[in-house]
Amino acid sequence: MRGRTVKSREPYTQPGRSAVTSSLPEVWREAPLATLAGDRGHAAFLGYLGMVLGLHRLLVPDSRFATLHDRVVSVLERRVSARPVLLIET
Repeated sequence: MRGRTVKSREPYTQPGRSAVTSSLPEVWREAPLATLAGDRGHAAFLGYLGMVLGLHRLLVPDSRFATLHDRVVSVLERRVSARPVLLIET
């Protein structure tokens, strides 16, 4: 199976729009990174992002993404700790 070709990048080059936010399910109506101060789950997105940033940090210890990685891990830890079971909404 061949990969799909992106026909136009225009929708993603407009201010305030990105590939991430434009592909979010309508039910969320929010970008996961915009909710770091809150308690809304987004466990899957933040978990995968944290994993990728962590792997990048192993390769580049002084990564420019280190602060974001620390924030994502801290948010996930806070959200899991606040729940009676070790599950948060994805």
